[in-house]
Amino acid sequence: MADIKIPKPTIQRIDGKLHLIREVRDASGNVEHRVVMPLGVEFGLRDLAEIVVGATVLAIPVGYTEEVWVLGEELSSLHASLIVLVSMFFTAAFTYAVFVATTSRGMATSS
Repeated sequence: MADIKIPKPTIQRIDGKLHLIREVRDASGNVEHRVVMPLGVEFGLRDLAEIVVGATVLAIPVGYTEEVWVLGEELSSLHASLIVLVSMFFTAAFTYAVFVATTSRGMATSS
């Protein structure tokens, strides 16, 4: 059986997007196999639009209740801004925990 060496994966930009590239080499250093996987770690305008649309679709049923209308009348602009900021923080933390940290852990342990 041939001695196969698996080096650390590399990250390259292909067609404007980041990809993780893993190569399997034989004992003489020739590439036996190459795996290219897209990384979803960049945040763009399209991602922001998806979040806004998704949040709107999920919020519409809640928006028809009387409690929301009364709360909206009594809520100050400062408190409304704080609610938006806290919501964005939790969304960003969730996205980081699920996508970025998982991808980083996978790269660090697969050498």
